[in-house]
Amino acid sequence: MTNRKKTVSAGSKTAALLLLPAIILLFVPGTILQYAAAFFFILISVSLAYSRIIRSSIVVNHTMDELRSPRFEFLEIKLRIENRSFLPVFSLYIDDKPGILSISADSGRALFHLRKRESILFTYTVNGNTRGEYYAGPAKIRGSDPLGFFPFTLQSNSLCRIIIYPAKSDEQIFFTKGIPQGSIPVKNALYEDTSVYRSVRDYVNGDEIKRINWKASARFGKLFTNEYLATLSSPCFIYLDVDISYYPEHHRYDHAEHAVEAAAHIAKTAAVMRQQCGLASNGILATQLSAPYLSPKSSQLGVILDTLALLQVCRKEEEDSVLFEKCITACPSGGSFFYLGPESKKDVIKIKSKTLRPSLNFYSFFFGGGYE
Repeated sequence: MTNRKKTVSAGSKTAALLLLPAIILLFVPGTILQYAAAFFFILISVSLAYSRIIRSSIVVNHTMDELRSPRFEFLEIKLRIENRSFLPVFSLYIDDKPGILSISADSGRALFHLRKRESILFTYTVNGNTRGEYYAGPAKIRGSDPLGFFPFTLQSNSLCRIIIYPAKSDEQIFFTKGIPQGSIPVKNALYEDTSVYRSVRDYVNGDEIKRINWKASARFGKLFTNEYLATLSSPCFIYLDVDISYYPEHHRYDHAEHAVEAAAHIAKTAAVMRQQCGLASNGILATQLSAPYLSPKSSQLGVILDTLALLQVCRKEEEDSVLFEKCITACPSGGSFFYLGPESKKDVIKIKSKTLRPSLNFYSFFFGGGYE
């Protein structure tokens, strides 16, 4: 209804501006007055045509459909503004609506002058202080003819989806246990990979016959033993407990947020070390209205970070033992299981870690507490 009223009002204004000089030109005697009316009629007609041409020739689009950034870090949003007409645009106002990501009242707003067939890049900065999914746009464009008789307002269909990841964490994560023949270099000889040759050393009593390097031994006249690169594989599974009813009442949301940040850091560390990683949580994904569950796989860091960005805390006030046991079962034998949750569950987690699957390497991060 509002847009219809605006259209009717603009049409009435156009009709009035054109009708008045036309009446004077046709029915009012006087050469000077008729010349003035004719000039005004032509001026209004040219301004109307100018406004219509400019309106149909302005194109505004975001250069990126999606952007991702950790919390508290600045990111740039870029818009491509094009004037596809043969006429210059003297005044064009852009408002891109970055919402709560805006760091000032003028973010995403600017005034431009465009020459004919000109294309420019408009860049502004936003900052995400809260995890989640946001959108920049749609951009509103306001302009007019050079004399300002016929202003117009447009709205671009372009949107930029922005996902704010958990903030960077300084937790130290080390994979020191697992199964042989992986991609993590270690100093423990138990994890020597006999398929990856490293060097030779002098023979020592007790070395296996099959490890002797006979070519080097024959060349130098004494026995040499092969050494191999020691590597391990440690597929991991992250269980993130964000039930705030178990966190300390003081700053409980901050404690839960720190747990999410630590989970993101573990997933990144696993990706750097080329380890399979899975994730589950008793939190809720707003897009699915369910708890997330991702079985351990390679190359799914992006999916895990997107899940953590959209994860919402919950208040269940009861232990979800079924999900916890399912996650422990899903973790490969010899892998690493990471529990991140409230300090109040410390004793329960210790008992479960010793009884459910002793073959796993358990690591616990407690918030509102410390690290074990």
